[in-house]
Amino acid sequence: APTTLLAMCDASLGGKNGLDYRGYKNVIGAFHFPRKLFCDVETLRSLEPGQFASGMAEAIKHGILDGDEHFACLEAYAREHGGEGGLNFRLCPAAILERIVYLSQRLKLKIVAQDPKESGSRRLLNLGHSFGHALESASGMPHGFAVSLGIALACSFSRARGRMNEEDMRRILDLLDRCGLPVDIKKIDPDGSLRKKASQLFFMDKKREGGNVHFILP
Repeated sequence: APTTLLAMCDASLGGKNGLDYRGYKNVIGAFHFPRKLFCDVETLRSLEPGQFASGMAEAIKHGILDGDEHFACLEAYAREHGGEGGLNFRLCPAAILERIVYLSQRLKLKIVAQDPKESGSRRLLNLGHSFGHALESASGMPHGFAVSLGIALACSFSRARGRMNEEDMRRILDLLDRCGLPVDIKKIDPDGSLRKKASQLFFMDKKREGGNVHFILP
């Protein structure tokens, strides 16, 4: 019975159960899928704005992966019902919260059903997480905030490689920012010390295979 947006949209769905160990994120774990999930979106209204925003990072990630219709829906909600956490989640109609959760669950469960143990297409769900987990472990910032920075870095990397256009990158960064999430690592880390520490943790990512990390680009 998940009670946060992060859990409803993402963490409760994929069957992954992980433990952090010695400062490294989720390096001990197993797959164990729940029989049933019960989501009451009214519990979301009790969250702190930062906690709700953290969940929006995963919802936005799913919108990027799912395509323009899903992503544009999140843009419209943030624009039309703006407030703390990027969305006036305490006062907006329950149907909006239900739709955000439903769209994320539909996308994630579809991918997980195709690849339960992450040997192929499930790696798409790691968008923003390779950088994000390293930043989270290095700083202790909330998961969704680190994922937001990870998505921004992945967009920058993709744009530099000519695989993403400026307009799409700007839409993603604008929506993350509108939802109260960080998108500029230099504002958080002006002297580069966090990036240096995170780079040392990067190859401890649980998704590593040998000396390689599968990296997802928009």
